[in-house]
Amino acid sequence: MAIAAYFVWRSTGFCRQPLPLIVFFTQLAFNFAWTFIFGLAHELLGAFIEIVLLWLLIVLTMILFYRVKWWIPILLLPYLAWVTFASCLNYALYDLNPDNGEGYSQRD
Repeated sequence: MAIAAYFVWRSTGFCRQPLPLIVFFTQLAFNFAWTFIFGLAHELLGAFIEIVLLWLLIVLTMILFYRVKWWIPILLLPYLAWVTFASCLNYALYDLNPDNGEGYSQRD
């Protein structure tokens, strides 16, 4: 991921063509946020919605990187594959969870 962003930065700079790198850093923030939504808050539905948005941002990043140089998005394919797999797992956990991921209930 960082290597792809580096090649875009080297090719376009940040001031001449900022959109590819802005979208890249936005998807990076979404990636960071998913960890807290899924792992700490245990919000399975919210995490699934967020990871779908993350997936879309990765695809948009790949499209914008393609416009800079055709081969740069290839570097993001493993990342896209991993997020696709994590999305499937996230949905499966949401679907199989009896309380649908609405947090933990306190039972005495």
